[in-house]
Amino acid sequence: MNNTKEAWERHYARIARKDRVIHQSNVFVGFNANIDAIIYIDETFEKILAENNITKDNLLKKEPKNINTQKEFLQVLAKSIMDSKEMEIATKNKKLTQWIENTFNTREYRIGGQAGIMSKFLDNLGLRVVFSTPKLSEKMAHLLPKTLIIPDASGLKKLKDAKKSEDTKTNYIFEYKKGTSLFNKKTPRADRFILATRPKGLEPRFHNNATYEFLSFFELVDRAIISGFQSLNAYDKKDFEKAHTQIEKIKKVNPEIKIHVEEAYITDRRVSDEILDFVVRHVHSMGLNEVELAKTLSATGKSKKASAIEKSNYSLLECYLGAKEIFEKMKLQRLHMHTYNYCMVLLSKDYGTSPEKMRDGLLFALLCAAVKASNGSVSSITDIKKVETKLNEQGVKEIIRTQKELGLCEGFIDSGICDLGNHFLIAAPTKISKKLKSTVGLGDIVSSSAFVYDVL
Repeated sequence: MNNTKEAWERHYARIARKDRVIHQSNVFVGFNANIDAIIYIDETFEKILAENNITKDNLLKKEPKNINTQKEFLQVLAKSIMDSKEMEIATKNKKLTQWIENTFNTREYRIGGQAGIMSKFLDNLGLRVVFSTPKLSEKMAHLLPKTLIIPDASGLKKLKDAKKSEDTKTNYIFEYKKGTSLFNKKTPRADRFILATRPKGLEPRFHNNATYEFLSFFELVDRAIISGFQSLNAYDKKDFEKAHTQIEKIKKVNPEIKIHVEEAYITDRRVSDEILDFVVRHVHSMGLNEVELAKTLSATGKSKKASAIEKSNYSLLECYLGAKEIFEKMKLQRLHMHTYNYCMVLLSKDYGTSPEKMRDGLLFALLCAAVKASNGSVSSITDIKKVETKLNEQGVKEIIRTQKELGLCEGFIDSGICDLGNHFLIAAPTKISKKLKSTVGLGDIVSSSAFVYDVL
């Protein structure tokens, strides 16, 4: 194993020391953005639970689709912390959010939402980013890079000149560290719980008349990343149909573009079904984490595969076998999955990027995520040269085990690349930051930077 660890350290060192001249490729990012209110869980949380008569014996065993009461919120948050399980659940209760602001200490406000995080990050890397979100308020604009380009009905605008909305969306993010104590149990790893607000008019698409003339700016866009579909209502297919129509128009405007959809935690299986049918099936690339993979498999009727993944503690072997089902069923050219221990990509030979370039993109992305975890943000592409990290040995073990049990090519252990006929399996152990400031948005950082690496 030592030789394998040394091989991966060399891979990472090569990526970190490389001097890059950014080509200022054009990237579109939409649609879900919000203001994140960051709250760090500390020893005062148990006191809040006690004051509200919440004990380990009355926690909710099943995740609700929505949170309606203060008691429900505390029960679900405590369950998330005890299990170290990431969750995102919505609320429409304004009294609850006001109680949270009065009860918890909000450490900072920053741009949130998958598209919000990715647009700011990619702009900091030096890419030219066209960004669109349905609720762009002045308050949100102050948290975004001033160099973002915003499309509206009269054309592309600088951020300061773009039309602003009066209201905005705020999410409350509760972060907890590994070893956080709750009911005499310590959390096995760091993670977060998100209470999401849902103002009206957040449907993830262009809300003005998306004519071919309006979408003509996509002729110059190299990569497009779209997200936020988890907020749609399963009972109303019209919003899914509108999103699908816009995706097809974008592909007609620019047949060479690659479109990536980033998944999110979804509690309603019907929403997951619609996202797969109306969105994922019509794009080139999909990104998700291990929990989202299991949920997606369940939505496609592969509950045994999902169960095998969960029982294996999200092993690379079982996740690959499950991801392959989605990859083939959705006819994707690329499927990206990120976990704490490792990341993997299933890459079609029709995608147009070499597996070596895609593997290097994973390494670059994981270094960027380490910077984000350590510093709270990535301010420049050169940050990856300075971040202090250690190789995730469990990720290395996952790669070795998968090679042995699937009988993959021997070079897979040290290279992370295996030719499997109609696709490549590409995997890499993660790099762990030696200090931890924030876990919010790490998956978005990994997915977006890995996706655009081949046009940097």
